[in-house]
Amino acid sequence: MNVQHHLARSSDASFTVKAALGLGQARRPETTFVALEHHIRFHREMRASELIQVRCGIAGHTEKRLRLVQELHEARSGDLATSFTAEVGHMHLRSRRLVPWTDEALHAIAKLQCPAPEPSKPRALTPETVLRNPSLAAADGQGLIMSGLSAINPWDCDSNGHLNAQFYMAAFSDAQGHFWSHIGIPRQEQSARGLGTATTEYRIAYLRELQAGELMLVRTGLVGYREKTVHFRHWVFEGETGAPCAIAEGIALLFDKETRRAVPIPADVRTGLPAKLAATI
Repeated sequence: MNVQHHLARSSDASFTVKAALGLGQARRPETTFVALEHHIRFHREMRASELIQVRCGIAGHTEKRLRLVQELHEARSGDLATSFTAEVGHMHLRSRRLVPWTDEALHAIAKLQCPAPEPSKPRALTPETVLRNPSLAAADGQGLIMSGLSAINPWDCDSNGHLNAQFYMAAFSDAQGHFWSHIGIPRQEQSARGLGTATTEYRIAYLRELQAGELMLVRTGLVGYREKTVHFRHWVFEGETGAPCAIAEGIALLFDKETRRAVPIPADVRTGLPAKLAATI
């Protein structure tokens, strides 16, 4: 299952939490949940015909925000596939500003309170690892390549009137093809060597809403690498104005398609990686 669909299931499940807090569409249509940041760890592949179950809890809250923890499991085996931690805001739809939780919501939050599950905790991408001041000038200075330019369509947006988190991830997934080509092992070469790619961890911060009719520009680069993994960066801008909209960093690897196990970065690819590293500015 492509990474975007993992996030789609997380987004769907968050609406059930919203309803449990007394903030569902039927009872409180003037406010909503809005994702401010996601941390995601992928533990296991999900394949066609497998069954999905998402479990949710709340690991903390402030006056206007909460920390939503979710686990996506294969329902029959119980195997953990994906862990999500989302910083969620309570947004007033008309003003587009965060507002305090209702008393009813605070009562429900207390009932849903739980400790953050160990598998959801960051492995490589803590909040401090992500650069949070993107600009087109900084992207140019770092040598980030252009990896996507597309229009936001009405069907990409959710009931909150902005681009759904699933489609940020879809844009990142598309950008990965450009990323692997940029660092010297494009999809065709991967296939010839019997290799595939997988992302094991993502951290995404949403800075500005993208809405139907706007353009989404993605810039991408290599941040670092180890024996078997690469650390990449995606920055999202509104394509017409250049306004920064989202930042994402991830850890990815190559795997053998027969054994489904991670393999070292091929030596001939590794030798070219130092020249591809994003510049520090």
